[in-house]
Amino acid sequence: MKKNLLLGFALFGCMAASAQWTDDPALNTNITPQGQAVYGDEFVVNKDGFIFYNYNGPTDGTTATFLQILDPKGNKTLPEPGLTISKERALTYVMVNQMVMADQKGNAIISVSDCRYSSIDSQNLSYTLYKVSPEGKMLWGEDGISLERGKTRAIEAKMSMIQLEDESYVFAWASQDVPEGSFSIHMERLSEDGEFLWESSISLTDEKTTYCYPWLVNAGDNQFIVVYAKGTNQDLTAQKYDFDGTPVWPKEVTVYRGGFGSIPIWTFVDVVPDNEGGVFVGWYDDRYFTDLSKTYVSHVTANGELGFVSGIEGTALSNSEYLMGLGPKLAYDQKTKTLFTVHRECDGNQEFHKLTLQKISMDGELLWGSEGADLTPLQDNSSVGYYSIQTTDDSDVVVFYMFLEGLAANGNVNTYAVRIDGESDNAARVWGENPVFLSTATSNKSSLSSSALINGTHYVTMWNDNRIKGTEEAAADGTFMQCITPDGKLYQGASSIDQIQSADEAIFTVSTDSKQVSFNVKQVKDNKATITVYDISGQKIAVPFNSYLENGTNRITWNAEAVDTGVYIATLTTAEKSTSIRFIVK
Repeated sequence: MKKNLLLGFALFGCMAASAQWTDDPALNTNITPQGQAVYGDEFVVNKDGFIFYNYNGPTDGTTATFLQILDPKGNKTLPEPGLTISKERALTYVMVNQMVMADQKGNAIISVSDCRYSSIDSQNLSYTLYKVSPEGKMLWGEDGISLERGKTRAIEAKMSMIQLEDESYVFAWASQDVPEGSFSIHMERLSEDGEFLWESSISLTDEKTTYCYPWLVNAGDNQFIVVYAKGTNQDLTAQKYDFDGTPVWPKEVTVYRGGFGSIPIWTFVDVVPDNEGGVFVGWYDDRYFTDLSKTYVSHVTANGELGFVSGIEGTALSNSEYLMGLGPKLAYDQKTKTLFTVHRECDGNQEFHKLTLQKISMDGELLWGSEGADLTPLQDNSSVGYYSIQTTDDSDVVVFYMFLEGLAANGNVNTYAVRIDGESDNAARVWGENPVFLSTATSNKSSLSSSALINGTHYVTMWNDNRIKGTEEAAADGTFMQCITPDGKLYQGASSIDQIQSADEAIFTVSTDSKQVSFNVKQVKDNKATITVYDISGQKIAVPFNSYLENGTNRITWNAEAVDTGVYIATLTTAEKSTSIRFIVK
């Protein structure tokens, strides 16, 4: 019974409180954890529109991991600071990792890197995995699963996670057994229930060769591709693996062999699947030693061949003679079999900046000209950055970016979105010539990230922002979110009615004032009704109403003094149907 109840809540449960998303770009939605400093954070959106906000911060002498869950309307569903995932002994800084992903059933998979399995005089690291439902239930236990079965290593970083069609999970990460040793890559596969599916992990390791920076993509048919850097030259390399961990391609594919500068390549390499068993890889390099790097993209097909005519050289996204290219971001539209990119360009002194768009065919042809199409004009005394690109349902793309007028670190940063006509010959703008403001708040902003399109209705964006003042904490800046629709409107969320109601069904909403809870039922005929309250584990807490309701609007109050602060679910059951909503008792 409990399993069925929880499934029902996952499908139908949403808060009936007014939406927290705003259509005012001066406000945005503040998700800053109250009184908690943040070292690093990341968000994902599940299939039902629930947002998992995963962050790390100092607590009780260690770096703890927390999870806050927002419903599709932007309401926090957990009391601050959210669900404490782990408070085990950890480093005082956060390694580079994919922290959270959403799986096919809407749960969150969270990776935690800490020192819990190392000796007391050591700071060796290991990964522990947690699975959390949208209701905040720890599905793999309070202690999680040791991905390395208790083994620790001197350094571990760059965790990458995906899920396959059979609902199993694949994990890849880089490690160094001893500080002076070579890096290796390890891969592991777990079932939906957290069982190890391989007898031992797969390792790419060689005493004379470094393997680092893995990126995982789903290749379909329970296969996956890992892209990684190999050797001291950091050759970009790819290999496809079957579900049992055996390589599919006869030999690994060298995507690019030419070397990089001193900047860590995980900061600028982008990898996306082609949804047909292959992968696109984007990067930049200065292979001709001109001090003017260029951006490139390559396609590795499903059978392990380089798909663009440029071969191992990669296709240059722009051939501007006097500008350098940096950090390409990729988005693939499967309907038109077209790759879209956005990257930053600047002069050799990095005084003039712009963003450049490109559209690439499946043979590597540049469809928006040899120099691409300008998203922002080239200008000095300004900078652009923190950009991303997402597809729409009708083969356009939306680009999100930040723009700083002036070069001062504490200057005002504007946050924008632009929709581009993917079928045009010149990257025409869909929303007009001017970009749409995501935020007009006067503040220094950074770290803008965006989600893919959610159920065809909206994108979610998140960034850090210093508009919050008055605290001495080192990481006192705020974290904000804003939603935007494919037609360029700031998204306020769905109607306060969570399900589409037929004419003879009851409309069920809830409001709270501290410990006083009001249930509102509007119906068009007399009807017997029951209101039942459950906690997030599915345990029945109370039955505030079990009688007949009259035609019209009915208000039922419930005194919740006897229950703890937290998230609860109310279910209204009538002759027609059951409807569940979530609410917070404060």
